[in-house]
Amino acid sequence: MREMFERMDDGLIDRVFQPVIDWLGDTLEIDGMRAARICTDISAFAWVLSQAGELGRSAASGRGPELAASMVLLMIGLSAIMVLRTVFQGSSGKGGRANAANPLRAAMHTHRLTSLFWVLALVIKTAADPAGVATIALFGVGVFGAAALYAAACSPPTARRHIATERRGRLALQGF
Repeated sequence: MREMFERMDDGLIDRVFQPVIDWLGDTLEIDGMRAARICTDISAFAWVLSQAGELGRSAASGRGPELAASMVLLMIGLSAIMVLRTVFQGSSGKGGRANAANPLRAAMHTHRLTSLFWVLALVIKTAADPAGVATIALFGVGVFGAAALYAAACSPPTARRHIATERRGRLALQGF
């Protein structure tokens, strides 16, 4: 089962997100880390939207502990999303060598797999619950959170171009 998830993870990076990041880089000059930060920003907005109704109900009820619990939940979620954004911000522009592998691809493997399970659970929850702003916004949190993790795992275009050029040079030297 682990091998299946690893193949799916690699497939999502290489066949879905890498082409999108390449296109964004070519047309809008947005690299993977910037795309990941944009996705975390959208995810944070969706988190606030998903909690707004409960926060409003708690405030309207006049019960302090319920309101405090809603506020704490809102802040914990935003904090978690912003920690992730900080990781992506700190990883931007790094890489050292032009052919260096993206360290977040391996380092965040477990995070990506967990996010896929979370998105699957949110699909089930969204299908089971009546469609409302909070339910759809929570689904958006999961989708954009997962998209951020996958965008951050993509290789920068300069590293891939360097590796491809190096491979072509070796193949030419070998007579292929």
